[in-house]
Amino acid sequence: MSAATDYRFAGADGLQLYSRIYAGPAPEAPTLLCLHGLMHNGADFEELAPQLAAQHRVIVPDVRGRGRSARDARPANYQVPTYVADVMALLKGLAVSRVAIIGTSMGGLIGMVLAATQPALVSRLVLNDIGPQIDAAGLERIRAYAGRTTGRRPPRSCAAPSAPPGRDLARRAGNSWRGAATALMRRGFCTRTQIRPSVRYCARLRARLRTCGRCGRGWRTYRYSSSAARRPTS
Repeated sequence: MSAATDYRFAGADGLQLYSRIYAGPAPEAPTLLCLHGLMHNGADFEELAPQLAAQHRVIVPDVRGRGRSARDARPANYQVPTYVADVMALLKGLAVSRVAIIGTSMGGLIGMVLAATQPALVSRLVLNDIGPQIDAAGLERIRAYAGRTTGRRPPRSCAAPSAPPGRDLARRAGNSWRGAATALMRRGFCTRTQIRPSVRYCARLRARLRTCGRCGRGWRTYRYSSSAARRPTS
């Protein structure tokens, strides 16, 4: 199993950002980029990335304002175009000319824009928990909890989500769910809260979410990204 190394790099505007790199089986191994969701960070891929590194060089960044990447003093920079520019800086620094992408939620949006605007760069795109249309009710729910923190509880409580879908997932995952939550807290990626790990991210994200609107070009970007990155999956 490939071990990860820490990689620090300058974002599009010079902000100091962080990524983990799994070298893969050989220098010529294909490159895979894993992009996390809005209020999370690269630690989401801690279990998946080592498995993928058996065949790929895996890059797992913390998007600006999250995890070990620096916080941005300008909330207006917390938007997909800035994240895309940061990813381009990351890939350029690592001399990556062709990459497959796994994107969860916000990471999927970043992946779609990259595939649509950089078709020669993106070979494949896997979307998780995201599509070309963002549900308004879901966005309002995110706005409601983003940036809030609560009191501290032991890891067992943190790993027990209160919402029914979360409870069901935690029950099926068993110790894996609890272990992942505890590991994230131990490594400093998040803090203990009443119902779940509260991932460390910039509090200014909440202010940015209050002002951002719905994306009206989602379907157009999705169509471009689909045609650019459509490849056999086997």
